[in-house]
Amino acid sequence: MTEKRLRLWQAQAFEEWKRSRFDAIEGYDDEQKWNLHTGQFDTTKTPRYKEVQGGTIAVVTGGGKTAVGFMAAFDWLRGGKDRRVVIAVPTTRLLHQWREELIELGIRDVACMGGGFGRPVVTGRKVVVGVVNSLRKWSESEPHAERLLIVDECHRLGSDGNSIIPQVIAHDAVLGLSATPERSDGKSVTALTGPIIYRLSYREGLDSNIIPSFTLKAVAAPLSLVERFEYDDYSQKIAIVNGKISEEFGGGGNFFAIPESASPNIAIYKALCNNRKRLVNNTRSRIDLLTHLLAKHAQDKVILFHESVSALNGLAHRFKDAYDPALYHYEIE
Repeated sequence: MTEKRLRLWQAQAFEEWKRSRFDAIEGYDDEQKWNLHTGQFDTTKTPRYKEVQGGTIAVVTGGGKTAVGFMAAFDWLRGGKDRRVVIAVPTTRLLHQWREELIELGIRDVACMGGGFGRPVVTGRKVVVGVVNSLRKWSESEPHAERLLIVDECHRLGSDGNSIIPQVIAHDAVLGLSATPERSDGKSVTALTGPIIYRLSYREGLDSNIIPSFTLKAVAAPLSLVERFEYDDYSQKIAIVNGKISEEFGGGGNFFAIPESASPNIAIYKALCNNRKRLVNNTRSRIDLLTHLLAKHAQDKVILFHESVSALNGLAHRFKDAYDPALYHYEIE
């Protein structure tokens, strides 16, 4: 195995991870208690704790936090023949990224769960990389293995479905990686992957030349009269549904974090917001503005980001003759 050379902060974070310990919830025990008011037994879930190595590293995006993950994996595997590593990622793109880099660094036998790889046999495999949606169905086949669980973008484990990952995958060590370990919906992240043991802020990354500086300029693209009418119509409907949801769940929360099964209004709210967002993203003046900016910077290197794959494909086709752009997203090589 070929190890990456670490920056100073990465080495410090790794050493902090090596010596950190915390009590993690590894599952729950059902306990029957007699209820004097109902005259029946109530079932309560009591958390079961286990001391594990590790914790959460909070590092600014672009700081190189995955290098700490690779170092932790190599160090763990050196500890004995029964050592195993499971790496949980939120997206297919990250699954391929981890897999390719692990292979490049010398770990050839990497099992993948999800992302088109299906459900491989993981018994005896030193490293498993899986998308969290697939890892929810984890079936323990090596109860005596010593396992390290690495959770990339661990703030995404806050959802009810994903939060079971650290419980269904038995582990003796854990490493949580995130640029934003504090969730907007208030759900705990560090309760699942351990307390924050090392933090590198945006300002620290900038001052240390770990991430580059940049100038941000916001440019407004006006809506046409028809687009403005549609936008205002969507906004009015969103405000009405927002009021209904606030009556059901209280105001001030992140309604997108509420499952659609909780109320019919949640699905309506999300659909309206997405339609309004799609309207803004596809406005004609925005394309005209982009055409102008690309022509203005025709001699420069330009990276164009867009959240929609279909829109990105359309833009690549639109500007193919003028700039012959390279196209990169998770659905293509």
